[in-house]
Amino acid sequence: AQKIKKYLKQGLDVYVYFNNDFHGYAIENAKELSKLCK
Repeated sequence: AQKIKKYLKQGLDVYVYFNNDFHGYAIENAKELSKLCK
């Protein structure tokens, strides 16, 4: 998350891909990463 925050502060676009498994954890992982990047 620290690298993403650094890139965002520089005005760069950041794209993240999550591998969604059978249990659908990717959605929760994306929400958590979003919180960490703020």
